[in-house]
Amino acid sequence: MDRKPKLAIWILVLFFLVVLFIPITFANAEGEESLHIETNVGFEGKISRGGGFPLELTLTNQGEDLSGELVIRTSPTYNTYGNLIFPLDIPAGETRTLLVTIPGYDSSYYYGQNQPSDISFYESGWSKGKEIKITGKKTITGQQLTDDATVMGILSNDPDSLNSLKSMTVSPSVTKPQFVNVDPKMIPEDYIGLTMLDYLLLDQFSLADLTDRQQQAIESWIQFGGQLIVGGDPAIVQKSGLLKDALPMGAMISTVRADASLFKQFNEEESYPEENVALYIGEVEEGGQVNYTSAENYPVAVQKRYGSGEIIQLAFSPSESAFINWEGNTDVWKSLFNQALVQRNHQYNSSIYDKLNYTMTEVNNIFANSTIPFGILVAVFFGYVLLIFPLLFIFLKKLDKREYAWWILPSLSIVIAIGLFGFGAKDRIGQPQLNEFSVMKLQPNKQAYGFASFALFSNNSGDYMLSINEETFAGFPYSTNQYSYRGGYEQAGQDVLYKNAGQLDVLFEDVEYWAVRNVTGPIEKDAQMALTHDLVVVDKEVSGTIKNDTGYQIEELFFKTGNTEVSLGPVAIGETIEVSFEAKNQIFATPTSNYYHQTNVDDDLDSYRKDSLMKAASENGLFDQGLPAFIAITNDSIFDVEIKGKPSKKSSYHLLVQSAHIEREMSESFDIELNEIRPDVYMESGYSYLDTYPLEEGENFFYADAGTIMVDYQLPHEIFNENVQYTDLKITVKNQVSYEIWNEESGDYESLENGTEFDNPERYINGNGHLLFRITKADMPHDVSLPTIQLKGVFEE
Repeated sequence: MDRKPKLAIWILVLFFLVVLFIPITFANAEGEESLHIETNVGFEGKISRGGGFPLELTLTNQGEDLSGELVIRTSPTYNTYGNLIFPLDIPAGETRTLLVTIPGYDSSYYYGQNQPSDISFYESGWSKGKEIKITGKKTITGQQLTDDATVMGILSNDPDSLNSLKSMTVSPSVTKPQFVNVDPKMIPEDYIGLTMLDYLLLDQFSLADLTDRQQQAIESWIQFGGQLIVGGDPAIVQKSGLLKDALPMGAMISTVRADASLFKQFNEEESYPEENVALYIGEVEEGGQVNYTSAENYPVAVQKRYGSGEIIQLAFSPSESAFINWEGNTDVWKSLFNQALVQRNHQYNSSIYDKLNYTMTEVNNIFANSTIPFGILVAVFFGYVLLIFPLLFIFLKKLDKREYAWWILPSLSIVIAIGLFGFGAKDRIGQPQLNEFSVMKLQPNKQAYGFASFALFSNNSGDYMLSINEETFAGFPYSTNQYSYRGGYEQAGQDVLYKNAGQLDVLFEDVEYWAVRNVTGPIEKDAQMALTHDLVVVDKEVSGTIKNDTGYQIEELFFKTGNTEVSLGPVAIGETIEVSFEAKNQIFATPTSNYYHQTNVDDDLDSYRKDSLMKAASENGLFDQGLPAFIAITNDSIFDVEIKGKPSKKSSYHLLVQSAHIEREMSESFDIELNEIRPDVYMESGYSYLDTYPLEEGENFFYADAGTIMVDYQLPHEIFNENVQYTDLKITVKNQVSYEIWNEESGDYESLENGTEFDNPERYINGNGHLLFRITKADMPHDVSLPTIQLKGVFEE
């Protein structure tokens, strides 16, 4: 009898346990991971903190049909953080592959905290949807390349044939380049995904086989500073796709046989395995510079500037068996790259978003609000104390109503305070504000590229959507908050980027009252924009016409050469103006920006903006070497941008830069000091202190510790051409350090003494118009004077 109740109790307990377990089981089944993600990061799994890279995601739906948004969180720099949103539908049991661009990944954002998931999926959408648990890869993990190394990509159907490049020797002090094989399917449609690469070597591969969007991405990557090296190929024009018109040697490519002795200019000791070599050559295009030639005077390597980048076209194929088997092949690569690698040495590969933060983002975050002049504030204060108070006292005393003063004076104070507040805040209360800010380079094809920043200023709290209808804008939101006690930013995760059909929408959530939010990045403008000009210089007098074909009102137009700037006044849309001004310098040079003497923002906001954009243009290669430039300021809106659903007050400030080509009357002589030109100064050996800020100030010296320092002068374009004859070169040096000059004819450096004079200057000017000095110094003195260089010559008919 006793056992039956006990059995019943146990059965009852078991029943309740089963009943309780079933809903838990169903709940777990509903919440089980239904999405599996695998990733392919960067190129060969390698990524760079300072540049963007591609990310391929393979998503397999292991549950029911899914419709929602994939969210990828990334932080290109320490002060940029955002969520990239990709709408996605994945039926049950199916797999989707997605290739996206990550603009950069700085894991230091987390400052030692546990790294959260970078990849999430929300059913029905990110904002209000349910997060789906995933298996597989949840973070962006790749092999981080070192920050100071040059990254070279290899795009070839047979990358192993280019192992000689990977074996290239460099100067002892130079960080060895890092190489990655570029898988064609990983080439993104957004050029930012290629910015982890400094160089891209193209050989035995047809660019034309890529999609148009991929080809455009490579073209934009070059335009913004990338270096493309193209191996020789008889069908190179056809294989170059959209880039065929940018080749240094285009049009008809013919095959010629050249004496293999051409390789002795790279390595004199190792004999080439064949007597001659096939060269694939064409007519050198305008702007192309021949770096090496054969004994028959065939071009061997030709380079041409393209935007801020460069294309180097080889006449030979580096994957041909004879070149592969030649023991001296690595010396060819060293000759082509070593100087550029030395110049880049010890430079931190910072993100473009880092560079733009100081010259554009922080400046554009300043809004021109109404301010009350200090004199008026002082007048109000003294008027209240010295006039209103005593007069009111006398008036009330006469009426015998002095007791009213207790409420009249406070009320009057409140009215004055409200008036002052209303005047100062009237721009902030009515509607949000939007700043449009950019620097754009106008190219010979009348298209433009550069950098833009869009900032909004809230008039109340809430969510704000910044909509930028510019297909090529690669902007990213910048944090404007201070560090939080957790070591991160309070704003983390609140900025959301949607990109669809060429439009970028950036959602800023929970924006505070009177707060700033910003999106900044590279941009291209496919528009017919130009400053059409016909100018000539005679006896230091520049004259001619300039037409405003930009499509925008120019508030002020400047002509700038070196540190000299000439204002040419305003120019209306379509207007042609006649100009005449004195050229203070006999030779025109690349515009320079003054890094350290910028206008104070409190004195003149527009001048501060101009100085900052000039610095951004100089830092990011928007000025052509050796050429002066026009600088145009416009306050017209040139981009399609708005705050969605909120009418806003828009302010625009844009700097348009275009190289100026000025004809010079021939048969004139010139006598210039190259110290008017700012040289490139960099360490060849040693990891010493080097400070060139005095050069930015217009001084003729810099600071350095012990080591070997290279000083590289680029001759102005107008005195480096076939119509110039150099007659005399005089160099004066101080005996504090050892000075040497590169002799192009002997292929070695020559020691310089004070007052050295040469009657054959062409020996010391290389094929690209460079004059190169090597300075060797001990620890003291810290300041190093540049040589004083005087170059004479004539312009021939």
